[in-house]
Amino acid sequence: MKNQLGRICQMSSQWEDFLSDRKRLLLVIAYLITQALIYIYFGINTSNEANKYLREGEYFYLTGNFSAPKYLFYAPIILLVAACHILTISAKWAVLGNLVLNAFSTALLYKLILVSSNAKKAFWGTLIIITFIPLQIWNWTLYTDSIFISLSIIFIYWSYRQLNKKKPNWILVLSFLPLLIIARPHGLLFIPPTIITLWIIARKQIGSFKLSIITAGIVLIMLWLLNFTFSGGGDMNAMKPFVEEHIICFVPTQTGLGELQLLQEPNRPMLELAYYISHNPLHFLTLMVLKLVSFFNLTRTHYSFSHNLYLSAWMIIIYTCSFLALLKWRKINKTIVAITVPLIILYPLGASFQCDDWHSRFTMAIIPILAIWSSNSII
Repeated sequence: MKNQLGRICQMSSQWEDFLSDRKRLLLVIAYLITQALIYIYFGINTSNEANKYLREGEYFYLTGNFSAPKYLFYAPIILLVAACHILTISAKWAVLGNLVLNAFSTALLYKLILVSSNAKKAFWGTLIIITFIPLQIWNWTLYTDSIFISLSIIFIYWSYRQLNKKKPNWILVLSFLPLLIIARPHGLLFIPPTIITLWIIARKQIGSFKLSIITAGIVLIMLWLLNFTFSGGGDMNAMKPFVEEHIICFVPTQTGLGELQLLQEPNRPMLELAYYISHNPLHFLTLMVLKLVSFFNLTRTHYSFSHNLYLSAWMIIIYTCSFLALLKWRKINKTIVAITVPLIILYPLGASFQCDDWHSRFTMAIIPILAIWSSNSII
C-alpha cells in the first residue's frame, strides 16, 4: 500500500513537472507567434524618433563619439546601430538586440511572478504581457523603449536576487542603475525607489548613519545628472512642458491659470524647476494631475473606437487585479513588495515632471510590474 501511494505521489510529481514544462513551452510559442505577427503586420519602425538614433549610430561609427553629450543617455540603441555599420548590415538588424533582451527579460518576469505566487499564475501573468501588443510592438522599433523596458524587468529581478538574501548585497543593486540610466533618461526615475527599497530591506545591514551618507551621495549625483541631462537643449528642456503646458509631448494646451513666475537660469535647469514649483504651486499641481491621468490612461483620442475599447478592457482587468493584490500584500514576497511598490508610486510621479507620450510608451515601464501584482489575483 505504501509503495502504491509512493508511486502515485511520484507520478503526480512527474505530471506536475510535465505541466510546468508544457506551460513554459506554450509561453515560448506564444512569444514567437506574437513577435511574428507584429513583424508581418507592422514591420520594423525606422521613422520619426528612430531617425535620430540611426543618424547618431552612423555618427558614432564614423567618429567613435556622440555628436552631443545627451546621447550618452540613449547609448545602447545607438551602439547597436553602430555595430550594424561595423558588420556592414542593415541598421534594421538592431531590432535583434531588442528581441534577445526582451525574451530574456520575459523569462525573468515569469520567475518573478513565480516566486510571488505559483506556476499557474506565473503562466497567465506572463502570457498577458507576451500578448499585450502595445507593449511588444516596441521591440520592432529602433527607439530606446524596448531596451529600457527589458532592463527595467532585469533590474527588478536582479534587485530581488541580491536583496532576498540573509545579507543583502546592496552594492550590486546600485551597480545596475548606471545601465538603466544610459538606456534612457527615465532610468533616473529608478533612483528614488531604489533608495527607499534599500532603507526597507538593507538598513540593518548597512546601518542608518552609513545609509544616510549613501543616500545623500546618490541624491547629489542624481541632481547633477538631471541638471546635466536637461542642459542638452531641444527636447531635453526641463521647463518647456510646464511653460507650454504639455500634457502630451509637443502638444501645448491652455489651462487659463494666469501668468507664470519664472527664473531664467538656462545653465541650472533644476533651479529653474524648483523656482517654478515654489512660485506656481497651483499651476504645477494642475499639470501634474493631468499628466498622471494621461500616464495611466492608455486610450487616446487619435485611436480608433475598437483600439480604445481593447485598451480600456485591458486597463480595467490589470488595474483592478493589481489593486486587489495590493490589499493582500502581506502574502507576497516582502522583497518584491519593497522593490515594486516604490516604483509603482514614484516612477509615474517622476514621469509627470515632463510630458506623456502619444502612444503611452513611458507607461510601458511599469506594465510588467503591474503584471507581477495582478497575477496574484487573476485566478
